[in-house]
Amino acid sequence: GFQVVNTLVDSNDMDSALWNMTLNTNALFFEPYETDAWRARKQSALNPGGVFSISPSVKTETATSNYASATAKSGATWNNLLLARAKAFSADPNRNNLYQVNPFASEYSVPIVSASASTRYFFNSRACNAYIANGTPVRINAISVLN
Repeated sequence: GFQVVNTLVDSNDMDSALWNMTLNTNALFFEPYETDAWRARKQSALNPGGVFSISPSVKTETATSNYASATAKSGATWNNLLLARAKAFSADPNRNNLYQVNPFASEYSVPIVSASASTRYFFNSRACNAYIANGTPVRINAISVLN
């Protein structure tokens, strides 16, 4: 993934950075600074469909494959594209690393070692999928171990 500089001027810069990342790398996430993200979102609200750039600058980069077929994308569209990349990446059986698995898995298990008179806290990963599906907030659960 990438974190961009804190000097993006406008939503066109945000769009260009996202195009550069997706065309030239295998990155799965993009981390803009809050002020830049806010500015880009505010400016894109004035564009039809909330797209960052009505005419993406990549459309003029003739050295880029398929440059003419580039389409304008909103923040939501970019997010969906990056989630699709992450899911495809995590589905690859060669990626057998805990940190490269699908972040929205339908099930998850973790062993919880018991210790008398203690409380164990764990993250409910199903809440991630529930949040995506219907807005249920992510939460931390607790189990009290009696004996």
